[in-house]
Amino acid sequence: MSILTHICLGLVHVTYALYNALYALFVRHAQHPYPLAKDRRRIPQHLALLLTSDDAANQDDVRYAYERAVRDVTRWCNIVGVSRLTAYDPRGVLEESSEVLASLLQATESTKRTRLPEDIAYPPTPPFSETSRPISPESFFNNVNLSVTTLGIKRTRFDLGLNPSSFTLHILSPDSSTPAIAEAAQRFTQNHLLCTSSEALFCISIAQLEGILEGDTGFPAPDLMIVHHFSPAKRSRTPLELHGFPPWQIRLTEIYHDEYAATYWRWLMPWRRSQIVHLSEIEFRKALDEYASAEMRLGK
Repeated sequence: MSILTHICLGLVHVTYALYNALYALFVRHAQHPYPLAKDRRRIPQHLALLLTSDDAANQDDVRYAYERAVRDVTRWCNIVGVSRLTAYDPRGVLEESSEVLASLLQATESTKRTRLPEDIAYPPTPPFSETSRPISPESFFNNVNLSVTTLGIKRTRFDLGLNPSSFTLHILSPDSSTPAIAEAAQRFTQNHLLCTSSEALFCISIAQLEGILEGDTGFPAPDLMIVHHFSPAKRSRTPLELHGFPPWQIRLTEIYHDEYAATYWRWLMPWRRSQIVHLSEIEFRKALDEYASAEMRLGK
């Protein structure tokens, strides 16, 4: 390859990088989102927050950034009128910080489904007789491990003068995803084998599985999900990844992913590549505006 070709390719790369940086600046600063207290056409009642960072980032910095993001988003949700927030990170940092978040947010109640010890030796169960009553499905599935920590928080709409209302925060872990669905299916199979003959046809309905995953011990489907990367290197033109977020509840969820938010840091301020990019109020407001302007057909 000739020197002229190298020079031409280099100019193309520089031009493309400059275009990305200028476009990121335009997207970030030229388009101003509406204020938080603005009356929007549609407000999500349930917001999901997916937080991810570079694996090489400092653990203490990541923990502080995650706790700060949940605390800030909770405050913004109170102002906007969102009544439920679900926070998830693939590293399980938020699950470890659930007690800290409960104290910071002044939670009034906390419920968590924990896994039963697998090494417990249960007494043998006698076979069913004609007068035996089958195991209640409600009691059989009460101990399904969904790894969902739920915090009930008393909120006030700050200086808006509105009446206090309740706010619910769900903290998810990686075990809340595919492992939770697999365990629910296994419980259905065990219940079927205990209550019926093995030759009977076995079938799991969508309503039954949904009742467990989205019931009192799980979490309902979010209306909007914000995917936020704390690493500028990952946030710059990265494809959308859900990082193992529970797939069952997001079939109709709108997803906001600000891929251009830190592109100009990568090219114009490369010394900030290693710094953590906190979730800003502007990004939160942009997600609300995008959700309000989305046309939802819901399969129609």
